[in-house]
Amino acid sequence: MIILIIIIVISQACEREFSWGTKIGNITYAGNVVFLGPEELSVLKEVTSNEISFTDLEGEIGKITEKSILVIGVSEKTPYGLLRKVNSIALTETGIAITTTDALISDAVKEGTIKLQKRLIEKDFRLKSKVEGVLVKGPHKSFDGLAVTLENLAIYTDGTKVARLDGAVGISPEIDITIEIRFNEIGGIDIVTTLNKIDELTISSNGAFDGAKEIVAAEFIHSPIIIDSLVFVPEVTISCGYKGAILSEVSS
Repeated sequence: MIILIIIIVISQACEREFSWGTKIGNITYAGNVVFLGPEELSVLKEVTSNEISFTDLEGEIGKITEKSILVIGVSEKTPYGLLRKVNSIALTETGIAITTTDALISDAVKEGTIKLQKRLIEKDFRLKSKVEGVLVKGPHKSFDGLAVTLENLAIYTDGTKVARLDGAVGISPEIDITIEIRFNEIGGIDIVTTLNKIDELTISSNGAFDGAKEIVAAEFIHSPIIIDSLVFVPEVTISCGYKGAILSEVSS
């Protein structure tokens, strides 16, 4: 089974048009949004789940108030961007500390339509985790989608009984996402994913077994995709397992 998850956060952008809010592409942000980009992030000291601290008041940092929504760009300390609501601000001996909570897209965006269509290929993913018995294929394969090789992947164990999977699994995901936002509310989200999948698997067992089980073989995370200042972070999970019964020793 293949699971595709799209994580959406907000990132810094350019080309801003100011009216009743800040317009970036097809998105109009609220007037209390403060964008923190490369200049501001150069003095970013620390990020935690409820606080952001800076060593200086560079750029837009001085415009932050207790009513601000922070749209924070991609950096080493914020690899997928951040969207935070400010609770309090305090000047310290080493700079400024801002306590925050996570904000919603509707807190920051007044209106707009986000459209993303893309085929996801292996070179834009990095391995997040894998279990023993899973090998990530190298760059010499002809298939440009995600692919893993299974070598003696144990999917069932009970005492001396063991069932294993061998073979290969490959996918080439395509995503088509449309998000409609009106009057600070998400009016609709349409997500269509197409998984062009190839698999060649064999199962072997030294005894009978039955039931159902699924394990996560590997997890991958995509590099950020920025559309009109929104950051999309696709994650792909490749799961393997079985459902049914094997009545005797088998290799197929």
